Amino acid sequence: MLLLEPEQDTASRPILDSLTAPISARAFVDDYWERRSLVVPSGDPARFTRLFRLEDIGRLLHYLKPAPPEGMLLVKDSQHYGQRWTNADGTPRLTAVRAALGEGYSLIVNGIDKLWEPVERYAMALQAELQHPVDVNLYVTPPGARAFSHHWDIMDVFILQVSGSKAWQVRTAATDRPLRDEHAPVTGELPPLVFDGDLTAGGMLYIPRGHVHSAAATDCMSVHLSIGVHPRTWLDLLQAGIKAARADERLRGALPPGYLDGSGIREEFRALVAALPALLDPDRALGQLAEDWLVERAPPPGDDFLHAPPALREDTIVRVREGIACQVFEAAGMAGIRYSGGRISGPAKIGPALHHLSRHRRAAIRDLDPGLSLREVQVLATRLVREGLLEVEPVAEHRYDG
Repeated sequence: MLLLEPEQDTASRPILDSLTAPISARAFVDDYWERRSLVVPSGDPARFTRLFRLEDIGRLLHYLKPAPPEGMLLVKDSQHYGQRWTNADGTPRLTAVRAALGEGYSLIVNGIDKLWEPVERYAMALQAELQHPVDVNLYVTPPGARAFSHHWDIMDVFILQVSGSKAWQVRTAATDRPLRDEHAPVTGELPPLVFDGDLTAGGMLYIPRGHVHSAAATDCMSVHLSIGVHPRTWLDLLQAGIKAARADERLRGALPPGYLDGSGIREEFRALVAALPALLDPDRALGQLAEDWLVERAPPPGDDFLHAPPALREDTIVRVREGIACQVFEAAGMAGIRYSGGRISGPAKIGPALHHLSRHRRAAIRDLDPGLSLREVQVLATRLVREGLLEVEPVAEHRYDG
């Protein structure tokens, strides 16, 4: 565990850089990601209030109505609130929620990134940088209260302390990099303690998956956002590679009747394993993995949602929308791009332009692909704007230097 001094000016940085500063994102990935916890104390108590505030709780519950039990919980010391706290339609009853908070129960809103635009934009931007699925839960904990006892999670977690403070105990791993189906309670002796201290408003705490932790609010109401990063693993990539190879006739045949005793399959199984290097193509595996999670969720729309696609001149600058991760793919005679929220494809000649956008994320129309005519580039860029991958950069923001 490393305890750092915060940096003051992080607003203009990429999300991960701003979260881990003064450690760079590169150093964080090399030295902390999956391995050990990191604490960045508060340099600005209001740092995360642009995402959410304590004063937003009532409006969130009244207007957006997170639905229990999946979307909302009331928990104290790992026990759920025993009184009726929902209306007849299943939505939260605000007076009952307030009473539960007064009795020391924490309010947890799961998936607040699906309900609250500033949180979703932040989460999608981080997801685009990490290229791992991200979700966010909200915790509101009364003074001196604790939601859960010691436990570990199946995802990596960034704790963003919005207001108030919490006393944290973070320990080393009880389980080494658990997979998504390997959740288990903490039993036996607790692992060694690596952090025992308060996280105050504006502070950040990173906890790798499998590492045991617990927290209790100090002497004031605590609000924090818990960003869960659900990592895609080498096992996921191998499984995606096999899924992408499912057209191979050797994999499509039925196992023989009576196969459970192993007779008659061992030789064929070994032959299939020996053939895997030829069957498993890394590009197809990456493409399948992207299909499995990336294309299903788009970032929230911008103010231009109902605007007609603008006329694109040669000096118009287009950019990939914030919160979008993308992956270019190519095959015989075609090229395309998968991105957060969809996919498009076309003739092979659009491949260089797609690669340029994927690498640089912004370009003037005239520089997008010298191999295409201006008209072809305009048609392609207009389509990418219409499909939600690109947006036109306002002239006031231009900083293009070629």
